[in-house]
Order: sequence, then structure tokens, then C-alpha cells
Amino acid sequence: MTTLPCGSQTRSEQAPLEPDPLWLLLRRLTFALLLVGVVWRLLRYLLRFPIWDDEAFICLNFLELDYLGLTRELRNCQVAPLLFLWGELTSLRLLGPSELSMRLLPFLAGMASLFLFWRLARLTLPPLARTIAVGFLAVAIWPVSMGAFTKPYTFDLFMSLLLLLPAVRWLQQPQQIRWLILLSLATPLALFSSYPVVFVAGAVSLALLATAWRQGWKARLLWGVYNVVLLASFVGHFAIAGQSQLHSPDKGATTEQGMQDFWAEGFPPAKPLALVKWLVFAHTGQMMAFPIGSQDGGSAVTTLLCLVGAWHFWTSQRRALLVLCLAPFGLGLLAAVLHRYPYGASCRLSQYLAPAVCLSAGMGAAVLLERLRSATVRRRWIIGVCTVLVFIGVCGMVRDLLHPYRTVEALWTRQVMQALADQARSGAPIVVLNKQEDMDSLCRWYLEQLGDRVCWDGQIDWDKARASGEVFCLSYDYHKLSAPEQMPHSPTREPMSLPIGVTVRTDPAQQAWILASAVTDSGLPPDWRMPVKHLHQLHLVLKGSSKEGSSKAVASR
Repeated sequence: MTTLPCGSQTRSEQAPLEPDPLWLLLRRLTFALLLVGVVWRLLRYLLRFPIWDDEAFICLNFLELDYLGLTRELRNCQVAPLLFLWGELTSLRLLGPSELSMRLLPFLAGMASLFLFWRLARLTLPPLARTIAVGFLAVAIWPVSMGAFTKPYTFDLFMSLLLLLPAVRWLQQPQQIRWLILLSLATPLALFSSYPVVFVAGAVSLALLATAWRQGWKARLLWGVYNVVLLASFVGHFAIAGQSQLHSPDKGATTEQGMQDFWAEGFPPAKPLALVKWLVFAHTGQMMAFPIGSQDGGSAVTTLLCLVGAWHFWTSQRRALLVLCLAPFGLGLLAAVLHRYPYGASCRLSQYLAPAVCLSAGMGAAVLLERLRSATVRRRWIIGVCTVLVFIGVCGMVRDLLHPYRTVEALWTRQVMQALADQARSGAPIVVLNKQEDMDSLCRWYLEQLGDRVCWDGQIDWDKARASGEVFCLSYDYHKLSAPEQMPHSPTREPMSLPIGVTVRTDPAQQAWILASAVTDSGLPPDWRMPVKHLHQLHLVLKGSSKEGSSKAVASR
């Protein structure tokens, strides 16, 4: 396999003419790591984690807006690329609002990214480095979890690879201009599907410049065309969708202002000492969590491996690959300085950097392993490192099987809303006493799936209710805790202090209604600083109807 021409091609980087034990071992280890990555991604997707609050914010737009509406202001302080929005709306309309359908596109993008990265690693790294790099991406929690999450973060990773692969191929074979043409064709698709992929696109432009200049006027012209397409796609996407999204009103402010506040830690401070601290923690925190890591220096090992790998690229004259790995960081940091995109605040926002991190960290790990003089010791260390990576993936799968939900509150909300939908399966109207904008976003996601059966702000069509023979009333509120000791241990369901069986008349000339049940469901917040949510449910049945007898039979049980 030919490697990137920014460094000398060695015999070890190609498949040997005769089977070499170490080469065969690395092939098997790579296959095992890919298998773990595929199985974990598929498992997490099929476990159908309940839709989480952050997903509900974006999903509500697909219930309330059409294709044209998605080019305008989004609700709930959301920003997402246009092709992702259109793809999700299409998936909802064709397949329904289930967890599987709403996460289908992120899942496919995440799964495809794993194999595209494997291809990229084969093109750019020697066997040992590529095995470790593929392992880092295969078992890293953030790429796996984002593949079962209704947000465009796996699109950031996929589209980055979609640009990097033709760029690398052209650097290998600069006489074949078809790779530059393919790169230019892929650019509009990438930039309309991901906002931060523009940093990777800019890095590609910088990496190709020197080679394009040496190849003559045709290569220079195509490099110029690529940059024109890049600029036009970015400006066009921002004009069509991005500008409206940032200016969307949200609770007295705009989405842009809300994002600036929410992701404030992703923008560099002005004071010098605070800036130094911010830079250190940004580059050793969640952004570098491959395969594992955490904030406040928890990913320092990965950062050190990346530095070793980058130094190797520099000393081995692989400058174009070094630019492809480092320039996205620099452009992302520049955007953070300008307060246009957060940097280092979360790994999910930095999925466009995953190829650069895994390539350089994989190379750094390989360089360190190659320093072991004993072939036997080196072989044991290689097997040990890959075993640890497999162990990380297996532990992740076990954890997902034991806890197939992101938060207990999300699981509780789905259970309560599904129980309500099952109880109201007869088509009975559901009256929500809250206004739509005052309802919890996750509850609202489930309620709006029921269509016009749900009436908001206490409005009800009594004729429709009488025709059904029953009606369900729902009210949402919450209370805040003042200390960790007040945190509840689990969700609860308690009866409301109302007289069951009491009759209510909305019209003296009409039949009376009987209160069949009255309960309050209370959730379990992720943290004591978050509010405890309450859903109060009333079930009224029409006196003398068949529903009255059914409700009595249920109550007697």
C-alpha cells in the first residue's frame, strides 16, 4: 500500500511479498478492533436509548416545520446544517418518529466513518500506527455515542473524511487530476452537511497548495476551483440557513447569544494567565478523548501521543500530512478567538478533529513501541495495547446493556408518555393545561407525535370528548432543589388528593363526567442542580358510557 508522499515510502508500509508474522498479527488485530467498533455502534443503536432532552430540542423542529421552514429560524435555540435537517425530516416522514428512524442517519454516518478512517489510515500510516489509530477511533466513546444521537456530530466526522480521502489520494498521485475534481465535487455536499468541516476544508487547501504549485497550471487551476467552491459553499450555506438559525429568537435573546453563553468555556479568555490555563486544559481535555479521556487534563496521554506523532511527521518530511492534522486545530482555534465556534469545550463539538487526533496519536504510539529493541517484548506490548482497546470497547457495550439510557429522567419520560399513549389508545383527546412553549421539551416531543388529539392551554373540544367517552388532562410543573440531600432516590408515582368518582358537569344539559383516576408522576433529575419534573394526570370518563364500566373494572383491580 502506497503511503502519503510527504515521507519516504518504506518496505514495511507495504504488504510483504511473503507473509510476515508481525504483519499478519497486525492485520488480525485491526480486524478485531474494527469488529468491536462495528458491534458496539450497532448495539448502541439497536438498544434504542430514549430520546434525550438535547435531541428533543432539534426533533421538535421536524414535527413543526417543513423543508422550506427548516431553511429559516429554528426553534429551541438550535443550529444544524441544512442537509442534516432535510435528511432527518425525510426519515421522520418515511419511517416515523421512533428512536431508530430519528437516529438512522447519524448511525449510518458513524458506521461509514469507521471504514473511511480505516481507509485513510491505510493510505497514510505504516501498519503498526494504522492498527492503533483505527483502534482509537473504533472504541472511543464519543464517536460511538454520537452515532446513536439525533444531532449532526457524526456528519462532522464523516464529511471530514470525505474531504481528506481524495486530498490524500491526490497527494499520492498528483498527476491524476480526477482526485482534485472529486474533491471539488464533494465540497458542497460536505459544507451543506456540517458547519465545522470548513476547518478541515481549509486545512486541505493549505496542504495541497505546495504540490499544486509544483504541478503546473492545470493543478493550480483546479486548486483555485476547489477554493472557489469552498468559499461559495460556505457563504451559500450560511446565507440560506446559518444566518437565520443564529438570529432565531429564544427567550428574549437570539440563538447566537444563547450559544455564546452556553458554550462560554469554549472561547479563550482575554487575560494572559487565564488564557494559558485555558489552552492547556482545552488541549488535554474532552476534545482529545480518544479512546478515553475527560476534561481538566484527563486526556493528557492522548495529547502527548499526538505531539510525538506530529514530531515524527515533521522529522520524516511528511509535511503535507502534518498540515492536514494540525491546520484544523489552528483554524478551529481562530474561530474560537472570533467567537464563531467553540473550541475544546466538548468532544462532540470536535468530531471534525477525530481523524487528525487518531492519526497523530496512533503514529505517536507506534513510534514509542518501535523504540522497544526486543522484538518479543515489542510484540507483547502491541498485543497488550490492542487488548486494552478491545477491553474498552467491551466495557462500553456491557455498560450500554446494563444502562440503555442516557439519563434516568429520559427513560422515565418515555415510560410515562408511552403509558399515557397506551391508555389513550382509543383516540380520546388529551388536554394539556400548559402552553406549548411552557411544556417540558421532552414531554412535548412525545405529545406532538399524537397530532391534533392533543389540545394545548386547556382548550378542549367537548363534542369530540363526548364522542370518545373519555378525556385525559395533563399538567406539567417542576420544583428546584436547594441541597444535594433533597435529591430523590428514584422516580415516583403518587395519587393526587382528589376524590375519585366525583362527577363533574361542563354543561347542565349534557351528561356528567366522572373522575376515574388522578396521579402525579415525578422524575429523577440527572443532578440536584436540575429541577424535579412533575406530570399531573387526570382521567375523566363520561357517565353512563362503556368507558365508565371499564374504568371501574380497572379501579377494582
